[in-house]
Amino acid sequence: MNIFESIGRVSRRYEPYHSQFLADALESSLKGDTSLFNALWRLAAPPDWETPDRAVVSTEEVVETGRIDVCIRSDYPYQRILGIEIKTDDASAQRGQLGKYLKGLIKKFPEYDVQVSYLTPFNRKQAGEAADSLRAVQAFEEFAVNSPRSKHISWLDVATITWDGNHLWNQHQAYVRSRIASLSELQAKSELNRGFAAFFGSVAAEQFLETLSDLGVHGTKIDLSEFKEPDFAKSLSGSIEKLLDTDNVLRNVRRHDSFESELRHRFLDSRHREVHKAMFCLSRRFPFVWVQGKRNYGIRTAHRNHSNGVSLLRSVGPDCLVVGERR
Repeated sequence: MNIFESIGRVSRRYEPYHSQFLADALESSLKGDTSLFNALWRLAAPPDWETPDRAVVSTEEVVETGRIDVCIRSDYPYQRILGIEIKTDDASAQRGQLGKYLKGLIKKFPEYDVQVSYLTPFNRKQAGEAADSLRAVQAFEEFAVNSPRSKHISWLDVATITWDGNHLWNQHQAYVRSRIASLSELQAKSELNRGFAAFFGSVAAEQFLETLSDLGVHGTKIDLSEFKEPDFAKSLSGSIEKLLDTDNVLRNVRRHDSFESELRHRFLDSRHREVHKAMFCLSRRFPFVWVQGKRNYGIRTAHRNHSNGVSLLRSVGPDCLVVGERR
């Protein structure tokens, strides 16, 4: 059992839990095995900032421009403040936020040398070819133009730190690799983004994927047990409708379902019947959309450049949906 998996199942806004856990781990490290604190400092602080002899770690540090997630204050051997803004989801990255927090910390602690670093699922190095599509990379690089000594670190960097001070650290490392910064999910999402952009245009694709992220969908797979119905069913259906309202969709054609009614019982009699019902209803509301499949179903739409249409999503049993084309 992984405690962070349990937290993720009951709370959509789990970012504060990870910020607080990291701060608590750093405080614990300072009191005993300092390997975690020292390694994190080397990752996040400017290269010429040596590891402090003593430090105080705080969370949700209030400044005039907002609250910064983790703040490390040291007076020995120098007066320095290292602020760390934390994101566990790329979609929550905000342009301009880092600059505001830096100004706020400088104003609150004028006697200190202040720097702000960014901790997100992926930085440019860890994201590789997908980096340019990430909001966190874009936000950091805009900030770094005027703050070249700041650091952008990935949760994967943090997860490589070996520390025996707390048994929960191993659980957190595993959760980072499987959920917060899953390389396989990043690749799948990058392919999905490129695919939807090619089919429906980059603006519509970005809006669609942002809507999914706002709903709590952070990859290509949708585990329906994690969402409340019927609200999720309505929201998911609405996000798909936005894709259908694009120029490449052929609206003047009529296509027919090829997913028999007896096959639908497995889905309509499941605990996620509201979601499946909403998906099946798309073909009744839009004549250019159809449902096809033999055991699982796929929702497809007629497309200007693809005679067989384009896949919007497909089921993997009654409890899971996958967005986009089969790869």
